[in-house]
Amino acid sequence: MTQKHTRRNFLKSTTAAGLGAAMFPFVNCAGAKTKRPNVLFLYTDQQHGFSTGGRNQFDTPAIDSIAERGVTFNHSFCSTPQCTPSRASLMTGQHNHRTGIITNMDAAAGRGIPLNPATPSIGNIFRNNGYRTVYYGKWHLGGNPVEHGWSEYKREFAGKLTNLGVSFLNSKPQEPFFLFMSYLNPHDIYHFVKEKQNIKDAENIRLPESFSDDLKDKPACQKLFMTDDQGKFINKADTQTWKAYRKYYQKKVKLVDNEIGKVLDALKKLGLADNTIIIFTSDHGDMDTAHRLVFKGPFMYEEMIRVPLIISYPGHFPEGESRSQMVQNIDLLPTLADITGITTPHNPDGESLLPVIMNKNTKSREYIITQYYAKQQWITPIRSIRTKDWKYNLCHKWGEELYDLKNDPIEMHNLADKNEYKEKKKEMRAKLEKWMKKNFDYFHQLRSTDRAGILLDV
Repeated sequence: MTQKHTRRNFLKSTTAAGLGAAMFPFVNCAGAKTKRPNVLFLYTDQQHGFSTGGRNQFDTPAIDSIAERGVTFNHSFCSTPQCTPSRASLMTGQHNHRTGIITNMDAAAGRGIPLNPATPSIGNIFRNNGYRTVYYGKWHLGGNPVEHGWSEYKREFAGKLTNLGVSFLNSKPQEPFFLFMSYLNPHDIYHFVKEKQNIKDAENIRLPESFSDDLKDKPACQKLFMTDDQGKFINKADTQTWKAYRKYYQKKVKLVDNEIGKVLDALKKLGLADNTIIIFTSDHGDMDTAHRLVFKGPFMYEEMIRVPLIISYPGHFPEGESRSQMVQNIDLLPTLADITGITTPHNPDGESLLPVIMNKNTKSREYIITQYYAKQQWITPIRSIRTKDWKYNLCHKWGEELYDLKNDPIEMHNLADKNEYKEKKKEMRAKLEKWMKKNFDYFHQLRSTDRAGILLDV
């Protein structure tokens, strides 16, 4: 167990080198607080990568520019590959079973519930500490963001969202601000179902190596998603259609990058860049044709749970560097609180990434836990534990998965039923069970249904 990293401990460890006051000018040598840095949080929906990530074919110069002046986390994960519960975890720093938000607000079966305004979250924590909190864009957590501490909220998308953000920056707010800009794209990949016939010139698109996966040794719910659920529109399509899907997804990522670029240009032009912490990340990924799958569903592949994350604070944090430690969206609230010297009124599950940002050799968690519950009426509970080299997925009613990420990084070979990996599976299952027991995770009390929401035999 590593020592809990806090801003106080970090500053204490760097005082001898004279770094604390120089890197964090809002706390002077006498301990008096001056103006804290601004925060610009750039959030996209369903994005699994960007061009400098090295795992795709994206064109994202704006996002790349954040990476050039910040720290990129190459192993960043969401709490769950679904919009509402992932956003709840981001806002509160808590795992899904603790927030109570385990499925989407618009679940057809009516299981989606709103985030409780009484829960300590980014908006009310930062507003209570002198920040002007502004939220523009997709919310998807129920109720009104103002109830959660955001002093201003407007629901706009694409260019209109960008215009709101730029207009706010042009107002030159006097108090430190927390500007959260939640973009919808590339979530509009779902429009491909209607627009696929209009996608041209996709011949040069490269399909991922895992596209050849026939899913025969994977939990059957994955194949069912493609034959009977949202994937059936493309399941038997020709290769050209699959390439068109990937091109369309890249186009949506490019569109959101264009908008982010305009916000960054305004920040720089107004002279705010040097005193603004920039966070860029996404709520979850998209299968993007990997494993011959699309969208999101009952699976825990890297394309679904691994999301981009960049943290930039020019002149204070390293620039153009990357980190290999495993981090998660539950870490972002404690990280921002740590950097700005704010004490959270609750005990988040995440941990501050400040020590990792400042020192690439800092030890971090041994593993990350990812959760999944349902899509619309179809309940398929899953728990996943991922270490540096291994991933184990426990799919209620549907079976298990075990992947040797070191030798099989694209997760083609499920080793869960291989006798020679019996002990490794037992070890990973034991770690997962221990975590669930310690954290009061009620996974084993959940039940699975068919696609119509009818309980399966247990």
